[in-house]
Amino acid sequence: MSSVLWWVPLTAGLQDGINPCALINAALVLLGALWLKKNGYGKLWFLFLAAVMFLSSFIFNCGFLDKFILNKYYETSARIVYVVLAMAMGLKGAEFLNQWVCLIKGKETKSTPLASLKLSRLALGFVIVFVGAFLSLLASLWPISYFITVFSIYMALPGQFFSMASLIALYTLVSLWVSYSAIWSVSMESSDQRLFKMVAAAILLSAAISAIDLFL
Repeated sequence: MSSVLWWVPLTAGLQDGINPCALINAALVLLGALWLKKNGYGKLWFLFLAAVMFLSSFIFNCGFLDKFILNKYYETSARIVYVVLAMAMGLKGAEFLNQWVCLIKGKETKSTPLASLKLSRLALGFVIVFVGAFLSLLASLWPISYFITVFSIYMALPGQFFSMASLIALYTLVSLWVSYSAIWSVSMESSDQRLFKMVAAAILLSAAISAIDLFL
């Protein structure tokens, strides 16, 4: 495998990582990671969420569920879900923006409390798997790079499965960089409140605006 070929999924992943579907997913991941932190769950659960999103996105990118994803009813349903989520994320993003402004001015901030819920490790694991897979399924509404589609087709050729799968895996990993950034921002929330509020507001508001503009 030529080393030059590795630049294709790398650059395509960076470019495809910024789209309305990826942004709204990053916003939901940010809120999910924040909920995990507020309820006392450790950073290993953050990594588990990131791993679930990677694995489920990789499965979708390989084209294993194309018959379902390309169904017109799925597309219609996904658009409705995204618009509803975008409106909710816009409200939460405005709250984070207001908190950031208050911190800049040295004023006290008030946050809408997140639901407090303690789950067993098994139950939490199932919830994270479901949420991660659901978000990846929604994100598949946005067309992936043409080159990745070609790689998934070449996977069926003799002796090409592992080389093509590794290129798709690289693309998948890189294309999730916005969601991973959201998880990272939550992990450093305690050390820099201003930066966290700014990043959270930027992700949530950009997700809401882009999704509403595209799907309405």
